[in-house]
Amino acid sequence: MAKCGNCSKSLEFINSIGSGSKVSTGERLCQACFGAFAKIHPAGTLGKYTLAQAAEIINAAKGGEVDRITAQLQKIGISKELTPAYWQRGEVYQLDNIIGGDEEIFAMIQAAYSTYKGLLVATNKRLIFIEKTFTNLKVEDFGLDKITSIQYQAGFIDGEITIIASGNTAKMEKLDKNLAQAFAEKVRAKLSEPKAQAAPVTVVNQPLDVADQLGKLAKLKEQGILTQEEFDAQKKKLLGL
Repeated sequence: MAKCGNCSKSLEFINSIGSGSKVSTGERLCQACFGAFAKIHPAGTLGKYTLAQAAEIINAAKGGEVDRITAQLQKIGISKELTPAYWQRGEVYQLDNIIGGDEEIFAMIQAAYSTYKGLLVATNKRLIFIEKTFTNLKVEDFGLDKITSIQYQAGFIDGEITIIASGNTAKMEKLDKNLAQAFAEKVRAKLSEPKAQAAPVTVVNQPLDVADQLGKLAKLKEQGILTQEEFDAQKKKLLGL
């Protein structure tokens, strides 16, 4: 089986993009490496570069983002060595484009949503369903602050997770029944964490400048806005009489 000239990943249907992924020296790139190249240079110019030149561009584009996502996945037990099936999915190679710099992945599971089949990813900010096919990328997210309930159900073969957010219901199906409960419980635990409280507003009482206030009252009396009686009453209040 042909392999990506840059990362040596096998070129299968899910991660191959055809003849447009060839460099000038004839090697082909997988979808992830081709996408990284296109972040810096127009995709149509790939054929002008040798494999070595393209590799430099790809490595510069991937940089710390891929390392960041890889580290997050390893932290939750999803590594290329332990769970290679996940790394054969095109969705994993889209995570560096989807997961924000202030997000941390804490759970991930394969799922089917409506007519789509992909990954359900949980971060400290949202749940994200991702499906990557040969031609399309579908991403739908559910903010944790909008989720009111998450339920799971284990069937005879598969598991299900139902997400209720802002009155809408999304059902994730075809989950590993042994993993569905653990995923849902992790999300519930995250939802139950205390929310960050806004810093209290400190009110500073400034000393009242009585002379200044009396001057303002005198001007209002001179302008006819205050009567003598009103002026006298406000003056007494300021002087504490």
